[in-house]
Amino acid sequence: VVLGECGKGSTKEKWGIEEKKKECTKAQAMKERRRVAILNAEKLWHEDNKVSSCTSEMNGKNGEFENLSHYTEVEVDTLRLYGAPALDGLEKNNTINNVQSITQIFFKFIPFDCIVPHFTKLRVRF
Repeated sequence: VVLGECGKGSTKEKWGIEEKKKECTKAQAMKERRRVAILNAEKLWHEDNKVSSCTSEMNGKNGEFENLSHYTEVEVDTLRLYGAPALDGLEKNNTINNVQSITQIFFKFIPFDCIVPHFTKLRVRF
């Protein structure tokens, strides 16, 4: 009887491959979530502002992320907010870990009238 021939690889190698597959799947899900949230924020913004949108067609499968209407991300020293509901996240203390490193805030698909009430909070927090 020869052992190990069936799997042709150690358990450790198989476990590493499985972990890489899981990480890849998580990364793909995060990218899809980001894409759908930004598209939905854009769609709501265009509807609220009665602007026709030629570029924001919702194609592809949305799945479980269909109802997302906002997205927040930190990239190096820039805080990016997509959609008006993202402003509500500024009030939560656990939203952004490295507040001191933020030097720019990027607003996309957020009406100016929604941003104005948050100016004081933004000035104090950042």
